[in-house]
Amino acid sequence: YNPMLDLSPGTPDHHLVKDHWQAVSPYHHIDAGFPPTLIMSGTRDPEVPVATVEAFCAAVRAAGGRCELELYEGQGHGFYHFSEGRNPWFERSARRALAFLNNLKG
Repeated sequence: YNPMLDLSPGTPDHHLVKDHWQAVSPYHHIDAGFPPTLIMSGTRDPEVPVATVEAFCAAVRAAGGRCELELYEGQGHGFYHFSEGRNPWFERSARRALAFLNNLKG
């Protein structure tokens, strides 16, 4: 959900953390103990490009961790937000998150 995965200089959200990016950038803290991760992202998200989420998951897997990536075709940033009307993306992403969490329980 709106993951800010890489906050290094030159990334869209670096301005939010500036000099503190190394301390808070998840991409720069991946190791063997990284928690199981589910990333749900739209393919048209200008804030978190598909290449960024793919690289993040690849790095988690290379470190021996679990990272699942669910891409939502044609969707932008925040596509899953709840709204008063029915938002099928909200329902779909909530079901996917619940399935991921239930799988962690075993």
